Amino acid sequence: MFNLLLADNSAVEWLLRVDSKGQVNLTNLVLQGNSDGGGVYIDNTLATTPKPIVAKGLESNSIQGGDAFYLVSGGDVTVTNVKANGTADGTGLFISNLSSSNPLAKVTINTSGTFTNQFNNNRDYGLYIESVGNIAVSNSQAVSNNNQVGTTGIYLDNTFGAGSVSLVNVYF
Repeated sequence: MFNLLLADNSAVEWLLRVDSKGQVNLTNLVLQGNSDGGGVYIDNTLATTPKPIVAKGLESNSIQGGDAFYLVSGGDVTVTNVKANGTADGTGLFISNLSSSNPLAKVTINTSGTFTNQFNNNRDYGLYIESVGNIAVSNSQAVSNNNQVGTTGIYLDNTFGAGSVSLVNVYF
């Protein structure tokens, strides 16, 4: 999917939900307001072999009833150039690849050019990642999150596997 704008909706669950048994690619996806539910839900965990999720150019503003972006994969997840801001009742970007049969499945949040990823003004976490493999986050900021007791700006957990965690140019 590419160059998609979802604006001013009141979807009770998700503005966009994709269940797939293959690789999922998202490019230039903009969410502008959902008064009742979450933004985008992507799940490719039913693939017979681990398949990746690749997302570039994601943006959300004013998601009122859940997470802005919720990505669940049995393979690698790579997100480039993301703005996940202003969820009133959720997390900016949630990623999990815990169901992966590949113990090396990784999660990467990166940028191209001078872009800075943004995970700001979310009720819960700005960025939440749980992975069986490596987690790498670069050129990102997470400020003014944590309106919910016990949450943090960025939560990274790879205790389910043996991977490493890398943070480069991350601002809180």
